[in-house]
Amino acid sequence: MSEYPTRAEWSELVDEQFAVVDTELTLVLHTVTGSDTNYSLEFEGPAAPMLQQGISRLRHGTDEAIDVFLVPVAATDEATRYEAVFNLLPTDHDAA
Repeated sequence: MSEYPTRAEWSELVDEQFAVVDTELTLVLHTVTGSDTNYSLEFEGPAAPMLQQGISRLRHGTDEAIDVFLVPVAATDEATRYEAVFNLLPTDHDAA
């Protein structure tokens, strides 16, 4: 996965597990929605412990870890859902 993952790269990882670095938590990527430049990811993790809103370092398998801003958006007795939103603005060379 590149430094700035694309929607397509994330979409290939739906239902895959991601370790939350420096914790014992594992999150599962459930959905990827949106366009190529503006998209959101929804992860599911255990009900407890719940991650607080903020940057978490996620690692998929042996890939390099990536920092993702996660927001808890739903919680039940069984699980917690988290959302990450990406808004990738075009760079100067993309506009040419």
